[in-house]
Amino acid sequence: MGGGMIIGSMLGALLANLFDATFVNTVYIIIALLALILMFINVKSSTDQSSFNKPLLVIVGLFVGIISGIVGAGGSFIIIPILLVLFKLPMNTVVANSIIIAFISSIGAFIIKLIQGYIPLEDALFLIIGSIIFAPLGLKLGKKVPSFVQKWIISILFIKLKHSYIASKLTSYCKFNN
Repeated sequence: MGGGMIIGSMLGALLANLFDATFVNTVYIIIALLALILMFINVKSSTDQSSFNKPLLVIVGLFVGIISGIVGAGGSFIIIPILLVLFKLPMNTVVANSIIIAFISSIGAFIIKLIQGYIPLEDALFLIIGSIIFAPLGLKLGKKVPSFVQKWIISILFIKLKHSYIASKLTSYCKFNN
């Protein structure tokens, strides 16, 4: 999945310049809503995790990478529900894997956006340092928190991010049109 995502995120980052902001924002909101809906589909986790369809993993990774590269998001908000519903992984496995997969995906988009001059390096450095310090703490905590609590926390974060994103776009739209 990670290999497909790194290629997809690079393609998405390159394709993002072809779309106007309204389209990108609409895609982001639709994907976030679909991801939120998927979070509440009750799927029994599979006990056999050794027989994944590898081509499907790469194709899904490519698709998720393209979407995350276009909208400028790391992809975890898409990866988590897909791993839960499509691949039937348990929540604690999903959280750990999504962090690694999103990290791999973000490398490709980061390189493209850095080359294009969209990334303020000083700000990015603080985010990178914070992630390196606190990601292991989050993984340790995730092992101790029940799956249903993790699912609700992630769902609440999805809702908060979606509302913040919509509010920021409405605010900038209102400022622009006044």
